[in-house]
Amino acid sequence: MSELGTRLKTAREEKGFSLEEMQEKTKIQKRYLQAIEDGDYSQMPGEFYSRAFIKSYAEALDFDAEQLFAEHESELPKPKKAPADLPPRKSRTRSAPPEKKSGAKALLPSVLAIVFVVAAGLVIWLFNQDGDQAAPEGGNINNENNTAEVDDAVEETDESGEGNNTEGTPEDENDGENDGTPVDNENNNNDSVNNNSSNNNNNNGNENEDNGEAEEQNLSFDSADGIRYTYQLEGTEDVEIEVNFSGDSWLAVEDGSGDQVHEQTHSEGDTLSLEFSGEETIVFNMGNTSAAQIFVNGEELEYESGEVRQYIIIEQNA
Repeated sequence: MSELGTRLKTAREEKGFSLEEMQEKTKIQKRYLQAIEDGDYSQMPGEFYSRAFIKSYAEALDFDAEQLFAEHESELPKPKKAPADLPPRKSRTRSAPPEKKSGAKALLPSVLAIVFVVAAGLVIWLFNQDGDQAAPEGGNINNENNTAEVDDAVEETDESGEGNNTEGTPEDENDGENDGTPVDNENNNNDSVNNNSSNNNNNNGNENEDNGEAEEQNLSFDSADGIRYTYQLEGTEDVEIEVNFSGDSWLAVEDGSGDQVHEQTHSEGDTLSLEFSGEETIVFNMGNTSAAQIFVNGEELEYESGEVRQYIIIEQNA
């Protein structure tokens, strides 16, 4: 048993705490607390966790952790890498980053949308051109028919009015001209109304197609395996995580490659923000879920279980 472990065990016994009570107080498993008191750090999950657990244990027994570390530095395991030294996630680089979409693939949806809009506009323009050409042709036919009717009326008037007064001839000609004109205007107006209705229908169809392309985020519970709870996230590639703490809670976060991006014991009022893009999975190792709220792109993740100790796994299906 190490000198450090002896001091911690003596302080615990003086305060009347059992290992089970310290487990509930620190959220550290009993076997790790026993290993700290025995000085057997090989039982710990890692060298960094050894120092973090010792610090939490010491503070729970009202020790000054920094002073305790200084006095027993030779007994403490040396961590290879501490998360506190990690730069912000946005500035970190990986040796093998996930393959990103090429520039051509990224622009493909925009190019297709532009081609669709141009094609739709061309179809509408050609439709209008056909309507404009058909109207004059119909007007010419009506004018020719009206002219023939006027000529026939004049001839009949001349024949019937040889022995009568010739004052009736102008009235007959005017009657013939007036009968034909309103018919042409009404046909032309109907053609214009039909063309406008067709254009409106085409525009409405385009708007409906555009509105149907948008997708909404869907976050839902999928399965449970012991204290591991899996949730499915659909409809988005970029993920913004925010965790609000209402009490003491230890939290570790891993990305889809198994890299730990965060590890810390939080207190009431703390807020953690993380950003991910293109990750297949995000894993939250939570010491106290009752004191932490997780928000995914502004949507609160509702815990499927009320257990204090949980693994929350988000699988992304964009």
